[in-house]
Amino acid sequence: ASSSPGAEAGWVPIEGVGFYSSGASARIRMDATSTARAYYDYIDTDQYELLGSLIAPSFVQERPDRTFTGRAQFVEFMQEERPVKDTSHDIISVFSAPAGDVAVEGALRRADGSAMFRFVDVFRFDESGRIGEIATYTA
Repeated sequence: ASSSPGAEAGWVPIEGVGFYSSGASARIRMDATSTARAYYDYIDTDQYELLGSLIAPSFVQERPDRTFTGRAQFVEFMQEERPVKDTSHDIISVFSAPAGDVAVEGALRRADGSAMFRFVDVFRFDESGRIGEIATYTA
């Protein structure tokens, strides 16, 4: 038996993406590192509905400047209230822990490519594979 999360019966691993289930309700379930990468992609490309689909309803993000409680509050902030929206996340490293947590080291960049700040986000996932918590550290 595989110890890989999501490798249970009926799910086929897809390298670098997650797991695929065929049958009546064919779908793809991303693994934790792919979910973390998609989180940044969806923010950078203004795909807020998809961003919301990655996040648990009870989501909490703690970062140096504020704490977000709940998926709706977080997605609304990203979509409507961010002070600088023309940014991108430059992912430097992704680390995966045996317990399923993921840490991402990166830099938030302005449209001209200059770094606003560096960050490490530690992702924790709920039982459904959605992002339940993010602890953000900046430098």
